[in-house]
Amino acid sequence: MIKRISKINNFGVYKNFSWGEESLKRSNRVIDFNKLNIIYGRNYSGKTTLSRIFRSLEEREVHSDYTGASYSILLDDASEINSESLSEVDTAIRVFNKDFVKENLSILFQDDADISAFAVLGGENVEIEKKINELQDKIGGVEEEKGQSYKVHLAEVTLQEKLSFYK
Repeated sequence: MIKRISKINNFGVYKNFSWGEESLKRSNRVIDFNKLNIIYGRNYSGKTTLSRIFRSLEEREVHSDYTGASYSILLDDASEINSESLSEVDTAIRVFNKDFVKENLSILFQDDADISAFAVLGGENVEIEKKINELQDKIGGVEEEKGQSYKVHLAEVTLQEKLSFYK
């Protein structure tokens, strides 16, 4: 579990953030994250920026807008994750921020978009999803130049060439 963000450098509004003084309770004690956390604040206070740090753990890479940034996250087992070691992260985390909505629920913003599947629940459904993915790979597509669809396309092109030659 994430205990705290130890430091943030050059990541959005966070230029030289250190967890200590910036996260004091009214009782003057440093607070840490709990199992469930709600982050709120006024506009442009850094909420989205924080969510992008957490999302980078999920995505295993720093958000493209902050490639020069660095941060360090302390876990409750005293281990640390930093912006340089994201590929090694094995912490299961899910972030539902505006980036997630934009990527997976584009139907809210575009008339011709659809909803991307982002969760499959239940063992039976996971197996069904796996079979669907296998079949989609087998079917393939013309654009990807693979699978049965591409073979059919090539056969149609060959047929049209031979018909044209015949005529």
